[in-house]
Amino acid sequence: MVRRISSTIIIILALLFTLLSSTAIYSQDNGGYYIVDMLGRTVYIRQFPSKIVSLAPSITETIFALGLEDYLVGVDDNSYNDTFYNISVYLRSHGVESVGGYWWSTINLEKILALEPELVIADKGAHLSLLSFFEENNITVVYVNGGSASSIEDLYSDIDLISRIFNKTSEAVELVSFIEEKISSIKRELLTYHGLRVLVIVGVWNGVWVAGKATYIDDLLSRLGFINVATVTGWKPVNIETISSWNPDVILVTTGMGLTNATLSEIGVYDLGVPVILLNSTETDLLCRPGPLVGYAAEAIAYRVIETVEPVMELPLSVTTSTTTIVKTHTETRTMVETSTVKEQYNETIASTSGLSGFLQVAITAIISCLIGVIAGYLVSRRIR
Repeated sequence: MVRRISSTIIIILALLFTLLSSTAIYSQDNGGYYIVDMLGRTVYIRQFPSKIVSLAPSITETIFALGLEDYLVGVDDNSYNDTFYNISVYLRSHGVESVGGYWWSTINLEKILALEPELVIADKGAHLSLLSFFEENNITVVYVNGGSASSIEDLYSDIDLISRIFNKTSEAVELVSFIEEKISSIKRELLTYHGLRVLVIVGVWNGVWVAGKATYIDDLLSRLGFINVATVTGWKPVNIETISSWNPDVILVTTGMGLTNATLSEIGVYDLGVPVILLNSTETDLLCRPGPLVGYAAEAIAYRVIETVEPVMELPLSVTTSTTTIVKTHTETRTMVETSTVKEQYNETIASTSGLSGFLQVAITAIISCLIGVIAGYLVSRRIR
């Protein structure tokens, strides 16, 4: 009985491990493979699609971060003007076409047809309405979480899915490890700010739109040790009285939807008597795109908070911390972003701090998987005999 239970448990563990380590690809066929995208659709992919259309900047940035930019033939307008990873310069110099705006209603479908892509990578929120068009025209499309990401884990799932399509899993492991370490190090630097009550405003239209619970921004704030005061779920409009009742310590405002100091004054945000941080366009892009630059978004938020708000707690004498690192690195990052060399610094950081981390994690994963399979097979064979 014990042996039967042991073998059953190990078989279950082996199956779970296989599923967890290979969530995207579940079978191969005729030189291609089937994957399950973030809509739960089963999609057949021919090996290494050489002509990709990306419909969101977070997707395009992931493609560049994984070194897949040579496969791009079309992108959305925001990607076409993206300065991170030197994307804009690269796209123009390599003849990549712009296929229209980010939202489904602004995309030029005729342009996509003319490009004859082997794969379109789309956002499951912004581009769901285009699914029937892709299916009717026999265009292979894979949907990622993109702007609909409700957590950083969703962001990691997008990176993993795209990496598996192109056999770039080791690069994905390195990228995720880099992001995790960056966010963790910033959280350590923010010890005296843990518990700070933060509200993020993302727009004004029939109310003040905020980032509520179960959003990617909510998860990022939590990982930095902050408290998201918005009690609504998702992206929701609220009135100024509701914001006042939440009693935030600081309000972060993105500028992506035309928010200005004049607009904030008009709706009464400055009457709340709370520090208001109006993020610049670069900081807004970093924060609002759930992609591979999320570590730099964390750094930008931390820097702006430190320069604007007093710490909310004192540490015991036995604990020391400093915000010098954030101030210094953010100054360097701001210059780096403005000169479009993000990818170079990412590569240098990986090489100097975690060059073997991706290889080791992939190797360890493979070894453990093999060991579980061997043990499971042995115990099952013993049981049969």
